[in-house]
Amino acid sequence: VSKRLYGMGCYEISLGDTIGVGTPGSMKMMLESVMKEIPPGALAVHCHDTYGQALANILTALQ
Repeated sequence: VSKRLYGMGCYEISLGDTIGVGTPGSMKMMLESVMKEIPPGALAVHCHDTYGQALANILTALQ
């Protein structure tokens, strides 16, 4: 989906953990997969802190 949106001209793809269940490990796996198709500068993340993982997920995304 991200590749198609980027190809259509979307300049930023936002990846959201809308219910806050993501972990640093799942964030890393998702970003590694998406970055095979989309340049990192075109990505954003939106994390919720339902289970106290938002800051750890953001740190993982920034690395």
